[in-house]
Amino acid sequence: MTLTSALALAGAVFVLAVTPGPAVASITARTLGSGLGAALWHVAGIALGDIVLIALACLGMTTLAQNYGEVFLAVKWLGAAYLIWLGIGALRGDDTPPAELPPGPSAGYFKDALTGLLTTLGNPKAILFYAAFFPTFIDLASITFVDFLLVCAIACSMVFVVLAGYALLAARARRLLRDRRAVRAMNRVSGGVLVGTGVVIAARS
Repeated sequence: MTLTSALALAGAVFVLAVTPGPAVASITARTLGSGLGAALWHVAGIALGDIVLIALACLGMTTLAQNYGEVFLAVKWLGAAYLIWLGIGALRGDDTPPAELPPGPSAGYFKDALTGLLTTLGNPKAILFYAAFFPTFIDLASITFVDFLLVCAIACSMVFVVLAGYALLAARARRLLRDRRAVRAMNRVSGGVLVGTGVVIAARS
């Protein structure tokens, strides 16, 4: 993999990550609803999903999709259902201001990472990028293991930096919430975004 192709790939992944979509929406809603820690684990899961899609692209995503299309469809529906479930939970959430809430349990971070993973695997934009555009940056027929690791490092670092930036901005907004009416409105917004993101993922082909 040449330096030029590496830089081109980094730029393309940056554009993919920074463009608003299911990942950005779910991270923003997760930050507003559960705080920065939960959101960063969610981001880690999204980055892990990119590694899975890169591996599938190297193995021949088109062939896999044709032979195991039901698996891809099941993952998409599972991710959509979980996002909707989280959104309903946010809509019914407590309206106590974040400053008065105790720290969230660390046991939930695995679920946040899993949600991020499912969000990526069910995101048509990410699947299209790695299936159609990714091969233009690297010759998949002659890719080496070192190239694979480099590609994963580039993609994950860009995705994590960009999406963590969104999470930090949302966390800053969350800290400004001081009264129950504002928190109630935040819960409605974040819950609606999560539910809407799940519906969009389920509806897209």
